[in-house]
Amino acid sequence: TMSEFMGLIYGAYDAKAAAVEGKKPGFCAGGASLHNCMTPHGPDAPTFANASAEADPQQPVYFDKGMAFMFETCYMLGVAPAVARQPPSAAEGT
Repeated sequence: TMSEFMGLIYGAYDAKAAAVEGKKPGFCAGGASLHNCMTPHGPDAPTFANASAEADPQQPVYFDKGMAFMFETCYMLGVAPAVARQPPSAAEGT
């Protein structure tokens, strides 16, 4: 059970291919995701279905379409108390 923080610096990330209505498909450059331990995460359903339908899905593929990073820890991640006490920013709710 690991907590994971993942981000995409540039390019395209192949584990998030589903398009949301009115938005670009996938995980956009500059985006990040945070998943605490015991939280399900991974490829979205269309990406999983496409990869599962390939003739030989066991062959590794070299990722050369961008630069991503990931930090993992066995600890539960949380918000610092000082941040939790801050008032909502003006950007929230827009």
